[in-house]
Amino acid sequence: MNTLKNKLKKRRKILFAVLCIVFGAAIWYLYLYLKNEMSIEQFVEEFVAIALSALVSTFLAIWITKNDIIEDDFSLKKDKAGIITIETGYKKFFQTGDSKSYLNVSDFKEFFIKNNRDKSITIVGIALSGFFSDENEPLVEMLLNLCINKSYNVKIILANPFSDEVRLQAMAQNKTSVDHIANSIKNTHMKFLKAIEKMDRMYDSGSINCSKRPSHFLNSQFSLTFSSTLPKALIIRSGEYMIITPYQMQPEGPSYAPTMVVKDADADGYYEQYKKYIERIFELSVRWEGLCKNKMVKEVFTQPYGNDLSEQFYEDLHSCNSLSILGLGQNKMFTNLEIELRRIVKQGGSICAVMAKPDGASTKMCVARSLIHSKLKEAISEHKRAINILISIRDSFNAGDRVKVYTWDCFFPYTMYAFNMNDPKQAKMYIWITNMFAYSNERDGFVIDGRFEYDMILKYAQQYEKIINAAIHDGGEINDALVVEE
Repeated sequence: MNTLKNKLKKRRKILFAVLCIVFGAAIWYLYLYLKNEMSIEQFVEEFVAIALSALVSTFLAIWITKNDIIEDDFSLKKDKAGIITIETGYKKFFQTGDSKSYLNVSDFKEFFIKNNRDKSITIVGIALSGFFSDENEPLVEMLLNLCINKSYNVKIILANPFSDEVRLQAMAQNKTSVDHIANSIKNTHMKFLKAIEKMDRMYDSGSINCSKRPSHFLNSQFSLTFSSTLPKALIIRSGEYMIITPYQMQPEGPSYAPTMVVKDADADGYYEQYKKYIERIFELSVRWEGLCKNKMVKEVFTQPYGNDLSEQFYEDLHSCNSLSILGLGQNKMFTNLEIELRRIVKQGGSICAVMAKPDGASTKMCVARSLIHSKLKEAISEHKRAINILISIRDSFNAGDRVKVYTWDCFFPYTMYAFNMNDPKQAKMYIWITNMFAYSNERDGFVIDGRFEYDMILKYAQQYEKIINAAIHDGGEINDALVVEE
């Protein structure tokens, strides 16, 4: 089969051939003229007339065929790809009447039933809350009835409502909350559960004639699963036809996004390619019972501590203008980070630290659960050295108004380094859980980003403010360097 490039190349060859003919005619007339068989006037008159006529008619004819060639090529590609039509939204396919013209169906009910010899229906989407609403609300029970009464196989594939991708999608679409789409997915799931429960109740009361409970039928004929990867398009497959609408992060969803209606045509066509995509995404899907409804621990605790701090931590530390610290001893951290701490203050930034009281009961508790300190005196000295690092930085830059150090006799359950806490939407907090009988570099840590979890930033910021107030009334602010006993 000729490609568009070959067809246009052939067209250029024809134009070149016409030029050659005209040039040949010119040579022939010149020959006649040189043999004195034709006057110069006759030569010019006849050659010009013939040449112009041939050139104009041929060029016009071939130029007009260019659009025909392109249209014919597009038509061949369209047929090979199996494209029936293109719409500005899947709803428009039915609203404009194109569905009647192309497939002789007027709504989704007919789309699912007509021309569906294999009795197979698959619907893939992120939440499908918009699809199964308004005029399509009855489709939920209709699809279940097709499974029970007509032996259809129906698959509904949604996104995993507990995944980070779903939360990010909600943010990208400017939804009212990051849980908006997750809740929509759960609502779609609940619609089908309620419909199945309703059918079971009707069966129990004898309202429907069925050989066994509808829910038993549906175990083999119907599936509603949740994909581990976010669906990239709304795909509605009925037999050999498909409606495909890519997700474009628009607030209104895929209702008014560019839509293709395709049919099973060539092995490389859209239908076959998206059918393979459906099969793959189904393999990556599980039922509700198989969903991990909580984050894996390794996905939450991503921040190492001590000598192995993450690059992300150092980047945030380097770019911050304020640092708020909560910790027990912090000598190792302050020693490792002293250069950066000095840079913050030198550039006009601020540091506020609340630490355990060196000679308080909390330090005794630290020693009791520690694998590092066996003697209380050593732990007290280490705590004091950590405090003195901050005092030294404060005094070096005469920054008594920007460097505040407090102590409180409390065994803190976590260590916190919070950057830019004065601007919660831009703040980031690194929090490590206090270990019990384990080394500090084994502490589990996580990060909170104010851009995504503003409410959590506020929660810990409020706790920190109350801790400072408690420290002021207990240990108070440290104004001078502490004496360290060696």
